[in-house]
Amino acid sequence: MSRLRILILTPAFRPNLGGVETHLTDLTEHLAKNDYFSYVLTYQPITVSIKGLGVEKKKNLEVHRYSWFSGNYFNIFVNWHPIFNFFYLTPYLAVRLFLFLLTHHSKVDLIHAIGLSVAMPAVVFKRVFKKPVIMTTETLFNFNSKSLFAGVAKWVVENTDILLAQSEQSKKEFVDLGVNPKKIVVFSHWVDLNLFKPTDKSVAKKRLGWENKFTVLYVGRLIPEKGVRLAIGAFEKVANGCQMKIIGSEGPEEEFVKQKAVQNSNIDFLGSKSYRELAKYYQAADVLVYPALYKEDMAYVLLDALSCGTPVINTNPGSGVYALSEDVAFVVKPYEGEIADKIELLMKNSKLAGSMSKQARRFATRFGDRLAKIITDVYDKLVRSA
Repeated sequence: MSRLRILILTPAFRPNLGGVETHLTDLTEHLAKNDYFSYVLTYQPITVSIKGLGVEKKKNLEVHRYSWFSGNYFNIFVNWHPIFNFFYLTPYLAVRLFLFLLTHHSKVDLIHAIGLSVAMPAVVFKRVFKKPVIMTTETLFNFNSKSLFAGVAKWVVENTDILLAQSEQSKKEFVDLGVNPKKIVVFSHWVDLNLFKPTDKSVAKKRLGWENKFTVLYVGRLIPEKGVRLAIGAFEKVANGCQMKIIGSEGPEEEFVKQKAVQNSNIDFLGSKSYRELAKYYQAADVLVYPALYKEDMAYVLLDALSCGTPVINTNPGSGVYALSEDVAFVVKPYEGEIADKIELLMKNSKLAGSMSKQARRFATRFGDRLAKIITDVYDKLVRSA
């Protein structure tokens, strides 16, 4: 069989930073390495000022980025009814998908839609262009089964060929809506074990010009639901003798973080870092605090930190609660005191910290890129049966 040509439709892609963007970077790199060709149709980053090439061409990859209204709209709408982000994200990308398929339909074997908002136009055009459609979930929806939104979500998924759910919890959400479980394939994100690997933490700190003392790391978007205020508040409750490093892209919490860095000499705001740059920061940190205030599936930053031998403190009430084992992570309630207690425990108990660091790497090796084969197997099966 000749190589497959995949059209990936997504609202978000690099150079924007986030879990979805990281997953798609890993996926497109894996596909290119294994001789699949990917087209990516996406927006220019809409929540940060950084921009990518309008058209980017690499071996086995072609990315088309479209300019759209940018600002903080997405972060505002995400806390409102899903209909707002649907109308913000979907119509223009739907138009671009239609125009692209008009000229490239013979060069596309299947459409892979990332998220519910772009899966809808994909299933509509599936009937026109006769292309199989896969949808990937990248969040937990917590459906009200009687709502219009739940009904629309069910219709979209029932009209895809396969739903790739990134956790059993995500699968259950759709099964509970009445979606046939045979249509759903569960996959897991994977980590680049060669890039994200442990090294001596004192050496890693020295390379970054950090003081050689216990280091708390936060990596994430600077939006309220990611909990950066919670992380800082917890850190400020800890006794002297440690430092906090914050890495994050632009967002409504950026000014707050900058003010805290000015007020507290032990807090350092490092701004945004590229995905590949993050490895050296995870390697140097003694603990990653991930204080998410909403349910989501396994976050990329958790796996990347663990792969570098860095234990995590996680408040994520989603599937991360059961995905992480207690020998590599503390899963706590989103309270400053609980997070602070775990920071102090690791800071004062070097034996425990060392043990968790070793176990963290072992845990992460379960999530190597062999997991990507789950996705490529779905591609191959769908195209063969089409």
